[in-house]
Amino acid sequence: MNKIEYIMDTSVILRRFQYDIYEYDSFPIHWNNFDKLIDERRIISPPSVKKEILFKSQELRNWCDKNDKMFVPPDNNIVEELGFLSEEFPDWYLANINSKKDGADPYLVAYAKVYGAVIVTQEKWDSDTKKEHNYKIPTVCAKLGAYCHIGKSISKDVGLDAPFQCIDFFEMIKRESLFQSLNY
Repeated sequence: MNKIEYIMDTSVILRRFQYDIYEYDSFPIHWNNFDKLIDERRIISPPSVKKEILFKSQELRNWCDKNDKMFVPPDNNIVEELGFLSEEFPDWYLANINSKKDGADPYLVAYAKVYGAVIVTQEKWDSDTKKEHNYKIPTVCAKLGAYCHIGKSISKDVGLDAPFQCIDFFEMIKRESLFQSLNY
């Protein structure tokens, strides 16, 4: 198995579908290359991401069924990291776990830390917020020492050699050259 490189947030997967910014019909090469990364097990997500998207549409349910291998259950290391996150950011952790969405955000951060991987999200970096329960994924990652590249905002004091990272989908497209026809 290849090394897990990316932990995918719900917000990215939803971009694939009709009437969204990166819909498949407009960007088939991007998404076909993305699917290859799933097949190679370089992209994974926690089952809580699957739960967040299953109720959206039949098209999403079909996509989840086809890509079920992407959704990897947490192991003991993930559970231990979730315990750390619940102590480090108790308001954020509880706000996510108790939300209607199924609480995927703490899992995404835990997976990225444990695997030394890159979270890919479309959430905005809200580093100026004082209310912990409102933190977004990039804010938590930055507070934990991750390199973050969300839109035009880039970590200033942390480099690409950070233990884990948080980027947006556009940055992943550039890093992986998802816009090119790739011959594997």
